[in-house]
Amino acid sequence: MGTFNDPAFVEEFKQFVLAGGWKRVLEVGCYSGELLEALGFGEGVSLEDDGSPLARKWVKWPNKDVRDLKDIVWRAYDLVFSSGLIEHYEQDEAISLLKAMGELLLSDGCVLTYVPNSECLSYQQAKEAAKKVGIPWGTEKDYTEVSLADLHRAAGFEVLRTGTAGQEWTRRFGNVPNDKPYLVWCLARVNYKAEVIKPVETTETTETTETTETTETTTGVAKTESVAKTESVAKTETAKRQGGAKTKPKPVGVGAGVKR
Repeated sequence: MGTFNDPAFVEEFKQFVLAGGWKRVLEVGCYSGELLEALGFGEGVSLEDDGSPLARKWVKWPNKDVRDLKDIVWRAYDLVFSSGLIEHYEQDEAISLLKAMGELLLSDGCVLTYVPNSECLSYQQAKEAAKKVGIPWGTEKDYTEVSLADLHRAAGFEVLRTGTAGQEWTRRFGNVPNDKPYLVWCLARVNYKAEVIKPVETTETTETTETTETTETTTGVAKTESVAKTESVAKTETAKRQGGAKTKPKPVGVGAGVKR
C-alpha cells in the first residue's frame, strides 16, 4: 500500500519536530495519520480521513470543519501544525484558520505550516494538467517562503523561521532537473505585542481619618450604607452646635500604597 506523504518528507518532518522539543502536538487537517504515527505522539482533527486504521488511531476529532477549531478542541498545545491544508482556502479564510490555530497554543507554543511551493516546477506542471481535466487539487493555492510568512503575519504571528521541504516528493510529479522542493514551511508564534492586553484590575481602597471603632466585615456584621450616612449627618450637626467646628472630609479615590 502506498503512502499519502512521501516517506522522505515524513522523516524530515519527524526530525524537525523532535529537535524542537514539542510534546503536546495537534495536527489540523489530519488525513492519513502518517505524520503523527512518525512522531509517536499527538492527536489530530480532520475534515475527513482516508479510512485507514492509522487515521482512526490518531484522528481524535474526525469529519469536522476545522475553521471552527474553538468549538471542537478544548485543549492547549506546544505545537499546532498543518500540512497540505492552508492552500485549499482563500486568503481571508486561511488567515482566520491560522488565528484559530494560534488560539490553541500555550503561551510559548508555535504554529508550523506546510504548503506547496510556488517555485517547484514539477508541481506546477502537474497542477496545470490536473486543472485541465477538472481534478480539484488543480485549483489549490501555492506559496513562496515570503508570501507564506506574510500570511502568518497577517494572522497576528511573529515569524520565527521559514524553509523548504520535500525534495524527494517532486519525483511524484515528474522529472524536472534541479527542481525546487515541493513544500515551503513557516514556523511562527503568536505576536503578543500586537495583542490588546486587558488591564489588570486593582482594588481601590479609601483612606479614612476617623478614629472611631470599626466593625470587622469578615464576621458577617457590617454597618449598612444608610446607617453610615445617618451617623455622618449627626456628627456634622453636633459640630455646628458646638461652635461651628468643621468636620474633615474623607478623601475619595485610591488610597496610599495601592500599586497602579
